[in-house]
Formats: sequence, structure tokens, C-alpha cells
Amino acid sequence: FYKGSNTSGIYAYFRSGHLLHGEIIKPTGKKDEHFYINGSYQINWTSLDNDACYYIVTI
Repeated sequence: FYKGSNTSGIYAYFRSGHLLHGEIIKPTGKKDEHFYINGSYQINWTSLDNDACYYIVTI
């Protein structure tokens, strides 16, 4: 989710700095499934090296 040119849909939370919140539509397979996140969460990537990053979100 960290790398790539697509910044829409589910990728907006991970690549564009959007807050993770509200209704999230399932990004693969049938698009009719969703879940709801209460509160707002910022994705803050931490670099491990030149090719890897991670983030931790406590919900």
C-alpha cells in the first residue's frame, strides 16, 4: 500500500495523507462489502530502509 501511483479509493489513506475514518469499501473482489471506522486515524509511515516502511495504528 505504501508505493504506487494510484491515490484513489483505499490507497488515498496510505499514499495521500488522508485520515483513515468512516465507511471503507472493500478494495478487492466484490465492491458491495464495507465496514465503518469510528474516530479518525492518521497513517504515519516509518522507514526501515530504502525499500521498506511500516506504520502502526492502534484502534
